[in-house]
Amino acid sequence: MRPRLLLFCAAAALLASCRDENIATYRVPKDAPSPAVPAPATAGTSDITWTLPAGWTTQPDQSGMRKGSFLVSGADGAKSDRVGGAKADMSVTAFPGDVGGDLPNVNRWRGQVGLPPIDDAALAQTVQTIDAPAGKFSFIELSGVNAAQKTVRMLGAWLQQPDRRWFFKLLGDDALVTAQHDAFFAFLKSVSFASAPAVSGPVKAQSTNDLPKAPFAPFAGGAMPDTNAAPAPADSSATPNMPDSAPQSSLTWTAPADWQAKPLGQMRLGSYGVSSDAGNADISIIAFPGEAGGLLPNINRWRGQLGLAPLAEADLAGTTTALDGAGGLHFTVVDLSGQAAGTPARMLGAILSFGGQTYFFKLTGPDALVAREKNAFLDFLKTVKAPQS
Repeated sequence: MRPRLLLFCAAAALLASCRDENIATYRVPKDAPSPAVPAPATAGTSDITWTLPAGWTTQPDQSGMRKGSFLVSGADGAKSDRVGGAKADMSVTAFPGDVGGDLPNVNRWRGQVGLPPIDDAALAQTVQTIDAPAGKFSFIELSGVNAAQKTVRMLGAWLQQPDRRWFFKLLGDDALVTAQHDAFFAFLKSVSFASAPAVSGPVKAQSTNDLPKAPFAPFAGGAMPDTNAAPAPADSSATPNMPDSAPQSSLTWTAPADWQAKPLGQMRLGSYGVSSDAGNADISIIAFPGEAGGLLPNINRWRGQLGLAPLAEADLAGTTTALDGAGGLHFTVVDLSGQAAGTPARMLGAILSFGGQTYFFKLTGPDALVAREKNAFLDFLKTVKAPQS
């Protein structure tokens, strides 16, 4: 009896221990890897690269003019565009020449944060320099109240190269941007160029081949709009918030009644659309300081957008026409037909030099629609007026 009792007790204990083991055992993969820590992202374009700081993510370029466009995250790791959250926007742009010099660009930035302009003496006391592998950056920090009555801060830097000037700007919520000082400086020091080294001092633009090109999508309404900008009125003096390079306009114009005002992209002084059964056409008005490279490079840039071969200087006169506008304004007009994204397209373009700036007026879209709007476009140019002296 006793041996059988001992055997029964041992079996019962073993059965109980097996039940306990089934309850307490979990399936865990062998040699589970540790969570990966993402490495800094190195990106850019063919002529510039950089290392992206942690918490900075690439965002769509609403203007079509940026070499880099980033959204900055808060300290908690949440995206800065979350509902009700802080926002900070980082942009990298480049434009020919020195884009008017230091003072006009700094005053343009000051206006974006609600600050009054300064003079050259104050500028010297405000601008700092940052030595980096890519060259000597000029740096400025601004804080103020924007048009929405929000306290904002801007970290801005620029770097001059022989043929262009680069702008690096972080703008957004005051506390968030303040917390990004080290990341901003680290970003500048990570910048690397494949082209010529940076130089100091003003230079003159030699061509517009390096002008950033807005997306050419005439059948979809043109460049992506800036949803924060208000549509331009039909009779407009066109003074939107402009980017680092484009001057504000002193000209006025009256758009045809059937042209619909569209939200202004960052580069646009005027933005309109017109439609027909053939599709949609886009009308844009932009400006750059000085000659912006000259007539021939700009026309060849437009020709390239339609897949057309560049012209030689001797061919220019036979391709352009002159149009005299109001108050002694003189336009050079081109009518180009080609293809965009494999689709037949047509462009009417006009170039005007006025007040130390070069203005570009452009209508792009399906051939039949642009042909229909040609007289309206030419009449529109005749409504452009300079301010009364």
